[in-house]
Amino acid sequence: MKNKRELPLDALRGIAALSVLFYHYTTRYNEFFGSVSIVNIVLGWLGVPFFFILSGYVIHLTVDKCGTSSEFLKRRFVRLFPTYWLCLLCSLIFYFIYTPFDMFQFFNLGWQDVLVNLTMVAEWLKFNNVDGAYWSLLPELVFYFIFAIIIFLEKIESFERYFIIIFSMVFIDAIFSVPLFRWGVSSRYILLFMMGISFYRIKNKKIKPLLGYSIILTSFPLSCYMYSLVTTTPIKIIAFIWVLIILLFTLYINGYIEFLGRSRVLVWLGSVSYALYLLHQNIGYGVIFYFDKEFGMRDLGICFALIFTLFLAYLITKYLEPFVARPLKRIVLRKG
Repeated sequence: MKNKRELPLDALRGIAALSVLFYHYTTRYNEFFGSVSIVNIVLGWLGVPFFFILSGYVIHLTVDKCGTSSEFLKRRFVRLFPTYWLCLLCSLIFYFIYTPFDMFQFFNLGWQDVLVNLTMVAEWLKFNNVDGAYWSLLPELVFYFIFAIIIFLEKIESFERYFIIIFSMVFIDAIFSVPLFRWGVSSRYILLFMMGISFYRIKNKKIKPLLGYSIILTSFPLSCYMYSLVTTTPIKIIAFIWVLIILLFTLYINGYIEFLGRSRVLVWLGSVSYALYLLHQNIGYGVIFYFDKEFGMRDLGICFALIFTLFLAYLITKYLEPFVARPLKRIVLRKG
């Protein structure tokens, strides 16, 4: 059972997932299909950097339950991959039965891409992702491996020293553009994870607040710059969004947004947000395109896409993922 104090984070996770979903269903859909919508959620992508900071925060919860780096990686595996594989399968089935256009051809997918996507590192291996939303999984995996190394070295309580090393790598990459750092430590995004770790350590009194907030504020300008390299959004807007996210987490760790955890709808959205994020983009595009071209009802298509992907996300999270993950956990997490 979830600790009650985590419920506001579930609610925030649900809000972030919806922001990304509506960004894709409005602004990004328009770019792909040359369409126009009544409403454009231009800044909905901010849900992704929020997820990165949140991942840094919650990963410490897993670390505190793990004795070794191998156990940490095993727990991450059984948490991420069963849902990912099920969502991948759902997307492929949808692509096969969808008739308005060839989704495999439109998204430039071959059987090699499909097979490599099973690993979750298709982009790293120079293959196309089955769904565009999968790109953010690679920085997550890189972060987990970095954290596993820190656990292996038994230096988790010396996190601040490792922050200096990682910050230095990102700084060097910002000046000289070093591919090894860009892929090896995911330099475009890693400082966002570091911010999340700092928030966790502040809240749980594992670090003095002054030092924790110093790490966050030190990361702020460089993380803004690095993120600006992968988006067309002006850096001033990125900085403004970063300020809002930092303020939001500051409010959370000081207990000022506990009321969000009392919203059953938002907490439920948070509980299905991982599957929803993996499913929503291309399946949603297909549903919206059908309503747009067949009936000229683009906005109704958005509603149906939302309902359909929420249903699939609930089905996978509630029923299919436990069915797949249960035996996998027994095998992977088996002691001795």
